[in-house]
Amino acid sequence: MHLKSVLLLEPYNTPNKVTTKSQDSVNSKSTNSIYAHLVKLIYKKHKIALPALHSVPLGLAQLSSVLKEEGISTHHVPFLLDEISRYLTEKEIEKRISSFDYDSVWLSVGSPPAVVEVLRFAKIIKKINNSTHIMVGGVLPSMYPEFFLFNPEIDYLIRGPGEIASKQYAMDPTESNYRNIQGFCYKNNGSVHISPHFAVKPDLSKLPPSDLEGLNIDEYMKSNRFGNVQTARGCPFNCPYCLHSKYWGLEVDYKPMKNVEKELKTFEEHGCEVILFTDSTFTLHKKRFQDFVEMYEKEKLSLRTILQTRADQFSEEDARLMNKLNPVFLFLGGESGSQEILKNLRGKDVDGGRQHTKNMFKALDNAKKQDLICASSWIIGLPGESKETVKQTKKVVCDLTKAGMDGSDIRVLQIYPGSDYYNYPEKWGLNIQSKFAIGDQDLGNWGKFEYGSHSTEHMTSSEIVEAAENVRLELLKIYSLNAK
Repeated sequence: MHLKSVLLLEPYNTPNKVTTKSQDSVNSKSTNSIYAHLVKLIYKKHKIALPALHSVPLGLAQLSSVLKEEGISTHHVPFLLDEISRYLTEKEIEKRISSFDYDSVWLSVGSPPAVVEVLRFAKIIKKINNSTHIMVGGVLPSMYPEFFLFNPEIDYLIRGPGEIASKQYAMDPTESNYRNIQGFCYKNNGSVHISPHFAVKPDLSKLPPSDLEGLNIDEYMKSNRFGNVQTARGCPFNCPYCLHSKYWGLEVDYKPMKNVEKELKTFEEHGCEVILFTDSTFTLHKKRFQDFVEMYEKEKLSLRTILQTRADQFSEEDARLMNKLNPVFLFLGGESGSQEILKNLRGKDVDGGRQHTKNMFKALDNAKKQDLICASSWIIGLPGESKETVKQTKKVVCDLTKAGMDGSDIRVLQIYPGSDYYNYPEKWGLNIQSKFAIGDQDLGNWGKFEYGSHSTEHMTSSEIVEAAENVRLELLKIYSLNAK
């Protein structure tokens, strides 16, 4: 007997309820000023008010389409839309969840700070009906299944991409079946059983288009005409600070173009104006990129687009093709301007890191030839960081800005659970100094789910924060001069 109905939820952390002891607050005044600068440029050029970057949860939308193919109904409550602006009370959550008829509830863990909300929702669901089975999935549950399953409200967990394992469970939710599902973790008589391997990766060519309408797309579009679309999974570069390749794999798999087209048309039909493609390197496969542009033009799509890619994967031809996609802006990963840092940064270490810096200037030049707005991201506090390497990064960032880089996001290194930096800090010369509670919970050895403070061999945590702020302030001076 398979499940008849599943409730799919993605709780979001409410900022004023999560204990944030981050080494570098993402809401710093200078960071917001740089973001506001980019927003003004985008509005001036495109007459588009850059939206808040939240949308229909893609993972749940894909799971919904897979379940519906098997005759299992799904429901979704877009709690995120409320949680962004206010704290939802337990009574509000309980009332809205209780209005649905479901056999099981699946919770997606979207970010480290969201963990506290996922656990809060799980307690509320068990309060409504203690026999309801709750399953969690996402990057953090995949990396640290023990933490989630040792919480009494969580019954099951899937490690890795969930389409195949979740369908196998939903079609036969008995222990005799799920104990043999690769990637499926569960409890039995007080014992926790952790699958040693991630779930079997699905063949993207055989997956149906994501169920955007089933995930209440109209509700998301009411307040924010913005959408995310994923056209590929995987990344071959395996950067040590990133979880993309850890979760999706080093081999890149591509979604059928017909599915991408269907999802884009659905967004457009429901009033979406701007699409961010979540692929880590959108221009990696040149023939695929060309085919995408041809599809976009053939279908006369009007959606504005935001692409992210690597500097070494953005040629003059890529820039010309991007200009056909109603681009809002291009985002490039700069990371560091120091050769000392880059030569030890996997994925950026070609020619001792020198090639990466050259690629950044070349990619910017390619973008400007097509009159594209171009932004970049930079990290302060990488392994080997010192006051001298920060000066080198500042110089490169400022030189790029003077050459036409429209905006740069300067962040302190965030050491994500599951990344190489998190798992092997000593190897990288990093000292993760603090373990934090999430909300008001003492998570013991699992307390580092909140972004923590760290130091390098040459800089203390406070010096890293101060250095990042110094680079931001220097950028704001240049923006101010350019505006006069």
